[in-house]
Amino acid sequence: MAKTVDQPSWVKEFRKAVKASTPKGWLVMQGKKESTRVQIRKDANKIADITIPYAWKESDWPDALLRIRSAAKAYQESNQRLDIKTCFNIAHKVSSKTEINWEETIEAYREFKKDRVKDSTWRSKYHPVFKNVIKATRNSSKASLNGPALCGLHLNNGNKEHQ
Repeated sequence: MAKTVDQPSWVKEFRKAVKASTPKGWLVMQGKKESTRVQIRKDANKIADITIPYAWKESDWPDALLRIRSAAKAYQESNQRLDIKTCFNIAHKVSSKTEINWEETIEAYREFKKDRVKDSTWRSKYHPVFKNVIKATRNSSKASLNGPALCGLHLNNGNKEHQ
């Protein structure tokens, strides 16, 4: 007969939240040295396994869950073609802890669009929006705005012509 181990309630909550917000087969467990480990199983076979940089403790599981959800989203959006390590790297890049140099990012985007967008269009349509993004992200209370919030902020600044 299998031996049952009583788990703390936070472990049960964590596992339930992972199961509810990730594709079928995603599991979370304690790794070595009190780390958090994520496994993906398909048809009872382990197809991926990764240790993520969160301690296996009650105070860390909410942040770990957010990272797992982001990685799962990348995994689903790639139609399961990306490996799990790449998905967690993407999740790290899009986390709020990653600093974005907006000026460099906008300049790189402009370079990418240079053959597709006229200078006049860039100045009248793109530049005002990006200017508001930079302004919003420099305000520390709004630095973690997501895309829809940034769009709303831009439109609330009297930029109705960009709707």
